[in-house]
Amino acid sequence: MDLKRLTLEEALEAAPDFRGMLEVWSSKRRDEQIPGWSDFDFPDFVGWHSDLVLSIFKTEEPDPYFVLSGETFTRAIDFNVKGVHFSQGWPRLFDLQFREHFGAIRDTGLIGLTEGKVATSNRNFLSIRVLELPVRDGGDEVQRMIHVVRVLSD
Repeated sequence: MDLKRLTLEEALEAAPDFRGMLEVWSSKRRDEQIPGWSDFDFPDFVGWHSDLVLSIFKTEEPDPYFVLSGETFTRAIDFNVKGVHFSQGWPRLFDLQFREHFGAIRDTGLIGLTEGKVATSNRNFLSIRVLELPVRDGGDEVQRMIHVVRVLSD
């Protein structure tokens, strides 16, 4: 997997296919601060609902716990990740790359961009691109992420 952490400006350049969602996220910032979850409303995500996966950091471990899985990702991997930690779904990837990646997003507030192939339940591989937007939730620290999933091929 190719994992990047980017500023907003870098993300807009590297991921023009996510421009609309990046603009929504950016519009919720106050004084360059990471937006809070309560700043978002359901209509903010029009056109993106099926592409969203939402997660929270429940512990000190930077292991996202999925609280919602949109249709795009659920259908692509033939599994609904709601109620699962990332490390439960992809333990090897978590240990090799994503513990550090999610930790850096949580600690720095940078935007994540992941590209690569993920295994599906039928053992095929699927090319995906995922934007990972950090979000606060009642404090100054990143406590949530909005993952926006694009399936590149079946």
